Amino acid sequence: MLVVAFVSFSLFNFVGDPINNMVGEETSDQDRAELRETLGLTDPIPVQFFRFVLNASKGQFGISYQLKRPVSELTKLKEVNKPV
Repeated sequence: MLVVAFVSFSLFNFVGDPINNMVGEETSDQDRAELRETLGLTDPIPVQFFRFVLNASKGQFGISYQLKRPVSELTKLKEVNKPV
């Protein structure tokens, strides 16, 4: 299970910059730095990984880059809208 968590964590963090996926090109460096701090992306990698595993174990998968809403909230909406 930890291997799957590590692979997922690596893909989210090391394939492109998550901040670039969340904001437009016109966003200032200061705003990017503030968002990076807010999301905990300035913490050491082991701290980020531990937080990732802890949150995933509670069903909290962060914020959608595109919709800017919690992923857990979006998956609940998807379950409600499933065809019977």
